[in-house]
Amino acid sequence: MKQYVEQHLKDICGYHPEIVIEKQSVQKDYVPLVIIIPPKFKVSEVVGKIKANTGREILKQFAWIEKIYWRNEFWSLGFFSSTIGINEKVIKRYVEFQEKVDKGAVQLSFGF
Repeated sequence: MKQYVEQHLKDICGYHPEIVIEKQSVQKDYVPLVIIIPPKFKVSEVVGKIKANTGREILKQFAWIEKIYWRNEFWSLGFFSSTIGINEKVIKRYVEFQEKVDKGAVQLSFGF
């Protein structure tokens, strides 16, 4: 399923070339992303489309998920969004190595 989600996140940029997913890390319980969203788009609408489109396709592809997630809701309702400024490199590094950090395979110092 992880590979399926990663591929469909890449497909979004094909449909919306103005939106760029710079970094992604598909985890067991969440998917941290670094996305460039032009000011003409509302962040909440972009995130909503990403969740709706990937969620719908995941439910089609993996029918057993319906037994786990009721009401056809694959993604949770909320999300976190922040603009990136001075710590852009730190945030990108965090997303890039998140899976290894979660598994305890690597120790990073983010300099906070």
